[in-house]
Amino acid sequence: MKRVLLTLLSAMLIAAGVALQFGGGATAEASAVTVQVNSLEQITLTMGNPTVDFGSMQPGTVVTSATPVVFTVSSNVPYDVSYSASGLDVTRGFPLSCLKWGLAADGSDAAPLNQTGAFLANEPKVTARSITHYYTLDMPWSASPGAYAASVIYTAVPHQ
Repeated sequence: MKRVLLTLLSAMLIAAGVALQFGGGATAEASAVTVQVNSLEQITLTMGNPTVDFGSMQPGTVVTSATPVVFTVSSNVPYDVSYSASGLDVTRGFPLSCLKWGLAADGSDAAPLNQTGAFLANEPKVTARSITHYYTLDMPWSASPGAYAASVIYTAVPHQ
């Protein structure tokens, strides 16, 4: 019996040693991962409807387009929007200043476009901000009959 007890005790001590060696008393080890990224400056400007057609107009009339001009800006930095305009034909009696823009659909706040100008300044970061405005055309009596066209280019840049 002594031999059985010694064998049993030895087996228990071996089992306890194995348990200590394989997890009973093992310590956990940790390792860290560092994640790095560099966010780039990004500004987008998209135009919803790039054409405004006034059709045929009589001299002396003022018409506000039924179609609004809508552009959308997304930016992860403060930004400015400017424009440059060209076209119509001053030599034929139709200066660019006859093309006006405003925010009101009825043209009540329409102001003449210059060749260049600021549209928005120091705007905050934004995701998909849509800006809607309308063009108004003042057809002067001095304009010779014929077709005319103007181009307005909008540019979004980081605010300086």
